[in-house]
Amino acid sequence: MKILALTNLFPSAWDPLRASFNRQQFDRLAQIHDLEVMVAVDFRDRYRGTRGEAPLLAHARASDFTFWYPPRIGRSLHGLAWYGSLMAQHGARLRQARYDLLLAS
Repeated sequence: MKILALTNLFPSAWDPLRASFNRQQFDRLAQIHDLEVMVAVDFRDRYRGTRGEAPLLAHARASDFTFWYPPRIGRSLHGLAWYGSLMAQHGARLRQARYDLLLAS
């Protein structure tokens, strides 16, 4: 099965120690399925710079996208902003990939 996992709870170069349990869980899932992990990185973190290196995965592929949203307006727009950020940066590639399953974490 070809799976796309979307999450903001995953180690990245901007927060290498974040949610190591998800890294372990997704890497194990990738032992039996074709898994790509897309990590949302808050635009403020992106501008502050990296704080280390993203941990390597043995079986899964991981990449990131910048999560743009209007601060202080409320959380009600976050879902739409998340989707818009993802599609603006990776939409064409994701549509062509033809995933069997979307795992949102």
